[in-house]
Amino acid sequence: MNKRILAAAAVAVMSVSLAACGSSSSSAASSSSEEPAIEDIAGTYDLYACDYAEYTILASAVYEDETIQVVLNEDGTGSLVYDEDVTEITEWTFDGETVRISSSGTDEAVECPYSNGVIIIDEPTSGLKMYFANESADVSSIEAMDYDQFMEALLADMDTSSTSSSSDE
Repeated sequence: MNKRILAAAAVAVMSVSLAACGSSSSSAASSSSEEPAIEDIAGTYDLYACDYAEYTILASAVYEDETIQVVLNEDGTGSLVYDEDVTEITEWTFDGETVRISSSGTDEAVECPYSNGVIIIDEPTSGLKMYFANESADVSSIEAMDYDQFMEALLADMDTSSTSSSSDE
């Protein structure tokens, strides 16, 4: 599998998910009893990992030289950055467990669960889920594979499915 193809697919889905109709996912509440304030949520979130099929892959395994970020400004605006390509976030809000993001060209906001410094953008039509983490995020609950682990798991699954197909004959 070509890393560039996976990277391009993830970026396309990320852009579409912010430009398309809003999607709602179940929220993961923060584990602390105190809800973060808007100024605590504002900041830069780098792509930490993404789900591809049933696998969660470290972004560094797929996006070697790319910068992929969600930037939330304290004034309620921001940007979605993929290297030199920037999509404007016209408004973002936070209700204690969900970051609602509106981008230019859409009337509806995307609802993104927030927990422990991690924003999750989930695009249900493609099945791609992206985990963006700020510098103080607790990512210990995200079990992500590096590229070699991903390829090993993918090949093992292919072997299992080809073995079960041949035994069905």
